[in-house]
Formats: sequence, structure tokens, C-alpha cells
Amino acid sequence: MKKLTILPAFCLFTLSAALVSQHVFGMMPCTLCVEIRFWLFMSLAASMIAFLPAAIGSRGTSSLRTSICRSTEFLFGIAATAMLITSAVWAYKLVYLEFLDKSMTGCSPIPFYYYDFPLGDWLPGVFATYAICGEGDNAVVGIPYSIWTLSWLGSGALLFLILDLMSIIKIAVKNKVSAA
Repeated sequence: MKKLTILPAFCLFTLSAALVSQHVFGMMPCTLCVEIRFWLFMSLAASMIAFLPAAIGSRGTSSLRTSICRSTEFLFGIAATAMLITSAVWAYKLVYLEFLDKSMTGCSPIPFYYYDFPLGDWLPGVFATYAICGEGDNAVVGIPYSIWTLSWLGSGALLFLILDLMSIIKIAVKNKVSAA
């Protein structure tokens, strides 16, 4: 499945761009930016788990093992897409705060997962919050960074959602044909 190679690359590229923006260009992340990173890491992890059965070679073995491997690929692939969609939703919230609702003063300075997983303490260079949501004035080629983020994540989420729907339709058609 090509999605299993494209999705991890998409997540790695996006995370790399965020870290270069922070550490090279000095664009400090806000809470929503850190939460977007969190969901990208989760999507990366799920897509890597989905890729494992194909990587270790499940083909040509027992039908039960093949079914389990295909199910793992499919379910973790869907989970990875759902987490990517979640990161796009957080990016939308960031754009909303920055441009559409000037009455809101920002968001919580503490990410939602902080008390269970203090990632900002464990990996401060990746998950620490340094800026206030909706008050970023960083622009790349004259376009605000939050718009770039939403455009990139939204496009990726839509692409992988379409690929997942195509997989579901393919499975449904195959099952209908085999049942007939």
C-alpha cells in the first residue's frame, strides 16, 4: 500500500519543517502549534505500526497471519489518517484565533495532554510552548505561517482520507464479489 510509505514521509517532512522554523528561523511555537506536533507524532507512530506487517513480510504465510497483518495495516492506517485530520483541525483553530475571532485572547498555555504526558519537560526543544496562540506574526513569502500550516495539513488530511475511502470501497467490492 503506497499510503503506508507516503504518510510517514508527510509527517516527517511536516515535523522537520516545524522544527527548522523554530530552531533555525526563531519562530517559537504556541500551545496549538505544540498540539499539532503531538498529533503529527501520533500519526507518524500509527503509520509506522501500520507499515510493520508489510516490512516484515506477511505475504506467502498462513491465511490467518495474512489476515491479521492486513487488518493491522488497515486499522493503523485509518488511525494515522484520523490523527492527521486532528492536527489539521488544530491548525484551523489556530487560523481562527489569529484571523477570524479577534475577541478571543488566545488559548490555554498548557497543552491538553500535559498532566498525563509532560512532553514539554521531557523534550522541550520539540514540545515546549513559548508563544501565545493567535498572536504570531510570522510570514513566509508574505503569507502567515498559520495559513501555510492549515493549507499543508488540510491538503494532506484530505488526500489520505480519500486514499482510505478508496481502500474501504475496494475491500467492500472485493467482499461483495467473493460473497456472490
